[in-house]
Amino acid sequence: MQKLLFILYSAAAVLGVALPQESNPSAPAYSQCAGYGLTDTKRCVPGYTCTKVNDFFSLCLPLPDNISTRSPQPTLPPIIQD
Repeated sequence: MQKLLFILYSAAAVLGVALPQESNPSAPAYSQCAGYGLTDTKRCVPGYTCTKVNDFFSLCLPLPDNISTRSPQPTLPPIIQD
């Protein structure tokens, strides 16, 4: 989807065509995305999710990293001294 939008906006820039701007832009990392004072809920930038802090405030926090990229370290047997 992002690649398609990039191509579309690039073509529009070359042709000098004005495309409509996004009415509800993504909220930056660690900014308010929902709650008191916002007229509508904003989506967060990729890699972040709108997390409720309380009834009045939600902010964009990083998505949890559920995939471990490190392999487990082997355990060594105990050393027995005579």
